[in-house]
Amino acid sequence: MGEIIIIVVGIMFAVAINNWNEDRLNSQKEIVLLTKLKSEFESNQLSLKSSVNDLEQVRNKLTTFLDLMGPKPDKVEDSVIHDTVANYYWNPSYSPNKVIFDMSQSNGDFNLITNTQLQEKLRKWANVISHIKFMQQAISKHQETAAEVWLDLHSWKSSIASTGELEGVGPSNFPFDQAKLLSTPAIEHAVSMKLTLTHMHINQLIKTIKLQQELIDILNLEIKHAK
Repeated sequence: MGEIIIIVVGIMFAVAINNWNEDRLNSQKEIVLLTKLKSEFESNQLSLKSSVNDLEQVRNKLTTFLDLMGPKPDKVEDSVIHDTVANYYWNPSYSPNKVIFDMSQSNGDFNLITNTQLQEKLRKWANVISHIKFMQQAISKHQETAAEVWLDLHSWKSSIASTGELEGVGPSNFPFDQAKLLSTPAIEHAVSMKLTLTHMHINQLIKTIKLQQELIDILNLEIKHAK
């Protein structure tokens, strides 16, 4: 009887040791995963803030453009128009680095994360990124749809030249009727729509900055407590 008890106790002890080793290994894997996710989100946070700054520039330029429009618009420097049109077609986007996130999601490593709040926020973040992508597609689609309105009123070549991005490209040699452009209701509608979508997108990204910071803070705490 005593031998049986010793054997049972030995088996239980071995199982306990095995479980302890497995838990310790999983804990180590979790720390590695959290550290990599933290680095990825910190990089994304910088990228996201840069995108918001770019979008705010677009919003300011579009607001200025609408202020110039009317039935009898005042004359301004052509360069102002070229610069504004360039910003109309500029669609700054936020494409986060998701290598660690996607890989961990696909191979099941997210199951290593013991903090349920962190798991929930990671799922929320993935959903938010999908909405951001949809908004960026909506803005691009609007620009493509409204592009025809501009064709006979302004040369895109002049706007390209105003950015200075393409060396050797100068303004268009074709006539440009500034008054007609600034007094065309369809142009006002196109710019107003782009401005509205841009404003919505900025608010969307500002909320994402907050969410990403919450994720970074939780990751920092989890890593700190694990050490």
